Amino acid sequence: MDVRDRLAPWLLPAALLHAIGLWLAIAWSPGLRPDVPLRAPVEVEILPAPAPPAPIAPEPVQPPKSPPKVEPAPVRPPDPPPEPVRSEPRPDPVPAPAEPVEAPPVAEAAPVETAAVAPIADPVSEPAPTPPAPRPGPTPDELALYEEELLRRIAAMRQYPAMARRRGIEGVVTIELAIAADGTVRHLEIGRGGPRILHRATRDAVERAAPFPPPPAELGTLRIPIRYRLED
Repeated sequence: MDVRDRLAPWLLPAALLHAIGLWLAIAWSPGLRPDVPLRAPVEVEILPAPAPPAPIAPEPVQPPKSPPKVEPAPVRPPDPPPEPVRSEPRPDPVPAPAEPVEAPPVAEAAPVETAAVAPIADPVSEPAPTPPAPRPGPTPDELALYEEELLRRIAAMRQYPAMARRRGIEGVVTIELAIAADGTVRHLEIGRGGPRILHRATRDAVERAAPFPPPPAELGTLRIPIRYRLED
C-alpha cells in the first residue's frame, strides 16, 4: 500500500481542524474585530501658563539711630575749708612753794688699802730672740756621693723596654728630682730630651727605687741623667 493511500483518510479531518483554528484566531483577535477599536483616543488638555510672581518690593533702609545725648552732671563746687578753732592761752599754774628737804648724813669713807704693783718692763729693752742658724748645705763631695747613690739605685730598678730593644733605640733621659728630708720623692719631672719610648720606663724605675736614703743636708732639685744602652 502507498503512503498516500495510508494518509488519505486523515487529510480531511486535519484540514477541517486547521480551518476551525484559523477562524477562531481571526474571530478573537482584537485588531481584526470590527467592534474593537485599535487604540483608545487620548484627550489632551492644554493648561494656561502660570502667571509670574509679583516682584517683592525691598524694605526701606532705616537710617542708624543716633546715640542718646548724655547731659553732663552738674559740677558741685567744693566745700569751703573749716575755719581753724582758736584756743585761748591758759595761764601757767603757779607752783606751790617747796618744803625744805633735809640731806641725809654722809658716812665717812673707809680708807682703801692699795696693793703694790710690780713695775712693767719696757719691751724695747728686752733682747729679741735670735733666729736659728741656717742649716749648712752639703759639700761638693757629699753631693757627688749622694747623686751617685741615687743613680745606682735607679739603675738597679731600670727595665729596658722590649720594643726599644727590638728597634735598637738608645739614648739618655734626664730627670729633675727633689728628695725630702725623710727620703721620699717630693718632685719628679722627666726632661724633654731622649727617646719618648724611654720616658715611661725611667719614671717607673724612680718610683720602684723610692724611698731613697735621707739627704746629707737640705737639697734643691737635682738633675740626674739616666743612660740606656743595648749592651747593659
